[in-house]
Amino acid sequence: MGTSTSFRSPHVPRWQAFATALRSDVSLARLRSELFNAGVEWESALADDSVASFAIEMMLSFETFPVRLRETNRPETAILDVVADAHRASSETGAASPALPLAERALIGALMRAVSGDLGLAQMSAKEAASRFERQRGEPAELLGSFVGELLSQYARHVTAREMGAMSASRTSKGEEVRGLSISESKRVARSLAAEAESVGRRIGDIPPSVDAVRGRWAALIGEAFALGRELPESSA
Repeated sequence: MGTSTSFRSPHVPRWQAFATALRSDVSLARLRSELFNAGVEWESALADDSVASFAIEMMLSFETFPVRLRETNRPETAILDVVADAHRASSETGAASPALPLAERALIGALMRAVSGDLGLAQMSAKEAASRFERQRGEPAELLGSFVGELLSQYARHVTAREMGAMSASRTSKGEEVRGLSISESKRVARSLAAEAESVGRRIGDIPPSVDAVRGRWAALIGEAFALGRELPESSA
């Protein structure tokens, strides 16, 4: 799959605050707030029409994905077909957001989760996957909510890895001794922050119930998600 075009971390207070939070002993809620405060550029990229095409494809999969699964030999093939359709629809918008690789990974992840749950795709046939998807898919709006959650999780993973990598490179090149995270701690923080970001995506309200309404509401949904992500519990303020 594609690799994500990276917004370099600007030397501005909001990104510096996130980097500082990563190497400090702050609560997960505070870290999540700094993550969403910092990502003004990413908010705009994720709200782009080209990314909305992937969200629409996720909703369309409510009807189309079981058919695809029953027409192929492997679940992975059906997933890649859905992704290919999303890319085609995205290209027709005339836009090309830097967040498209995140949208691709989010669509794959959300479909895999809807099919397999705790099982790996390798353990089931395409027909079994179709039956599981039909049992577990919920409503189309729920599929969209799962995609938004996975999209924000991918955003969190990407920028966290970028910032941690930049901090490590800086310490190495300058020979600085500053508080850093071990590899295991870094992975734990990245997983926890990704899960926190996913929960933000699943908490957004007023998810459009139909495909036709998604594109018109997409930017507002992303804006609502980032606003929720920036919030802190009153006790943590």
